[in-house]
Amino acid sequence: MTLRVESLTIYPVKGARGTSVERAEVDVRG
Repeated sequence: MTLRVESLTIYPVKGARGTSVERAEVDVRG
């Protein structure tokens, strides 16, 4: 869960909302 939160915070800052969601799912799955 920690990685998910970090990814969601880092990606949106860069301006990639769609990528943030996909990355979050990948991190959660492992």
